[in-house]
Amino acid sequence: MSFVSLPNDGMNRDERFQSDVARLALLMGLCAAIGVYLIVTTEVITRDGVFYIQQARLLSLDPIGVCRQHPPGYPFMLWAGHRVANLFVPADSPALWVYSAQGVTLLCRVLALLPLFALGKRLVGAANSFWALLVLILLPYPAFYGSDVLREWPYLLFLSTGVFLLHRSLTIGRLWMLALVGLDAGLGYLIRPECAQLLLYALLGLLVAPGWSGAMDRASREEERRGRDARRETRIMRRLGAGLVMVAAFAAPVAPYVRASGSILPQQLRTSPFNLPPVISAVGPKAAAATALEFAVRPDETLELPIRASDPEGDALSFAVVSVPATSRPVYEFRSAVTGASFWTISEQEKDLLLIHHLEVWQYRGIAWYASMDPGARPGLQPVYRFWSPAQQRHFYTMSESEKEAVLAESAAESWAYEGPVFYGFEEKTRPADAVAVYRLWDPEHGYSWTTTPPTGPDACEYVAAWYVHQPGAPPAGAGIEHGVLRWRPDLSQQGVHGMNIVVSDGNQPSCQLLTIHVTAAGSAKQDPAGQERPRACASVVTCDWKHLLSSGGVLTQSLPLRRLAGAVSDVVGGIGEDFMVIPMLPWILGLYYCLKNRAGTVERVLILAIVIVNLGLMLGRQVWIGPGSDRRYGVGLIALTIFYLPAGLDIIARALGRMRSFRSAPASAGAERRSGWFYLLAVCIIVLCTPKLLLTPLRAQKAGLRAAGEWLRQNTPTDAVIAEPDGRISLYAERQGLPYERYPNTRKADYVVEIAHGDPALLLHGWTRVHSVALGPGDDRTIHIHHRARTKG
Repeated sequence: MSFVSLPNDGMNRDERFQSDVARLALLMGLCAAIGVYLIVTTEVITRDGVFYIQQARLLSLDPIGVCRQHPPGYPFMLWAGHRVANLFVPADSPALWVYSAQGVTLLCRVLALLPLFALGKRLVGAANSFWALLVLILLPYPAFYGSDVLREWPYLLFLSTGVFLLHRSLTIGRLWMLALVGLDAGLGYLIRPECAQLLLYALLGLLVAPGWSGAMDRASREEERRGRDARRETRIMRRLGAGLVMVAAFAAPVAPYVRASGSILPQQLRTSPFNLPPVISAVGPKAAAATALEFAVRPDETLELPIRASDPEGDALSFAVVSVPATSRPVYEFRSAVTGASFWTISEQEKDLLLIHHLEVWQYRGIAWYASMDPGARPGLQPVYRFWSPAQQRHFYTMSESEKEAVLAESAAESWAYEGPVFYGFEEKTRPADAVAVYRLWDPEHGYSWTTTPPTGPDACEYVAAWYVHQPGAPPAGAGIEHGVLRWRPDLSQQGVHGMNIVVSDGNQPSCQLLTIHVTAAGSAKQDPAGQERPRACASVVTCDWKHLLSSGGVLTQSLPLRRLAGAVSDVVGGIGEDFMVIPMLPWILGLYYCLKNRAGTVERVLILAIVIVNLGLMLGRQVWIGPGSDRRYGVGLIALTIFYLPAGLDIIARALGRMRSFRSAPASAGAERRSGWFYLLAVCIIVLCTPKLLLTPLRAQKAGLRAAGEWLRQNTPTDAVIAEPDGRISLYAERQGLPYERYPNTRKADYVVEIAHGDPALLLHGWTRVHSVALGPGDDRTIHIHHRARTKG
């Protein structure tokens, strides 16, 4: 008796078509019903889903920026789904984005059943394809991914369509269908670059496909009369031409994306142009702030201030401290890669904007000097005005009131845009003794430029001292940073007020925190100017994050550690087992082995083996070279494209059980559709195994507190509040600007800080107050704490 039920049931073509339609309708209806139920019961979406929604929101504003960060296919689908939803619900909201995004993903899952069923019918017959897809629909984790904001099923829609078209093309000799395979692979590449594997399958198929039937057989018979060599050459040329057409079709949608992103490599393997600066969260017991932090210490006592800092990209950090005048702030210098002009700003917001979004135009040159933002900070400070010329793509700076008025008069013709005073410096007559000049140079070819080092020699350009500022100096004697801790033991001669600047750098970008340290007399009270107890040595010091990777900028730099490879294999096998809920994995492996060994043709055997090897290789490669991820998610493609062999494995097990114990009706003849009762019992066991987890557990209910925290923030914070958060879902549901962090929050820019901790909050920083707490979710002992401080200007 055959282990696999093939469509040999005596039905005519119309009856088989009606039967297939009925099966598909049942599968798609069940899939949609389960998906809608999971969407309704979803407490919070995945963290990746927040990123995809953010990319979809940015797509209409900055499509090039989106392409540089991530393939735009899935964000575009979410954007289109949101636009359709807006036709029925005009009021925009995060909930509308979430539900429309989940609906798009579910629609892709339902539509993916069409090519999957067609492919399964060609491989194992309609009946086996139906049973296989029924199991796939009921598997909990693949179902969860199809009702969340994840790109697994949109990617699988294109991948399964391409595999079906490829198998059909190779088995019936329709070479023109390879163009559809290439186009499908290109569109799928815009969702996940792994879809390019279709090209590899097609090339392998062209190599192993036998002489085709139909028109190809007639051509072969004609070629037989002209000789075997001519026939072979014609066949090679046809297949070569089909391959080239397929590659061209693939390049059609991919080429614009590659041009916009600057690389054909997946975003995980290329150097990101967006390098965020390090985050200084706290110095000693005080949260970092835009203003200088004040501390007090007595002579001959040690001041120890641990610096809590981390880098968003996980780069190693370096620490430095310099002496600066009190009330001064760093002025950052940039150089235009287009015009060569310089740009200076004292604003942290402007600096971050250029570093993050305009790095291709403005190159960071470091801290140029120190100036003030407050004209009343010291006597003699005068504003430095800034203008911008759209025509010349340059800035102009001046401290002269008369020059300012003259430029303003000229700007009536839109030659210069006035941007106001950008910082405050000194004139010649009011400058302190330790101030240095910033010289303005004129060149007939390049216009004005500014520098603290004037040129010398007979060919030097004419220059004048435009204004005076301060340069950083060496820290006070005895002060320094060691292992992320600022230590200083002042002596009696160092009494007074000392300004310092802590500079934390990841090698490319710096972050700064100003300090004002009061060295008080020996008899003074042990309080700093803010009324807080002076910091003492800490029992433990946490400095910075150190992230050791096997790759740097996408280029492999180390060999594969065997231990890591073994761990990756274990993770991959475990992820696939969890997708299958463990028990169905055995019949899947048995059926796959049996069919490929005993029944499959050459094309099917090569195609399925390539799918298994390539997808396992992609999963292992991601674990080893990119980093641990969700193997359950990355295994869905492999499972969906090979699950058609699971019924054959059930038949094998049913046959073995039937030999041990009679549990069947009348013996079935070879090739019949009737199956052993053990087959249906095993199928029911799989369904019973999957149903409780699929339907009785609300999706991510254990993290329902994230949504509750977001709702509290939405109702109790101003609309322009900035939320530092360890999980982006909080700001999404809060409808507020989020400031993500992993280890230390950016307390300089945040109005509220959200912390997830076991028990009491760990963030005990001066000036911050806990205003709300909520449990993360049932079965989780962690609590979400929300801290707040009054917004700091500047």
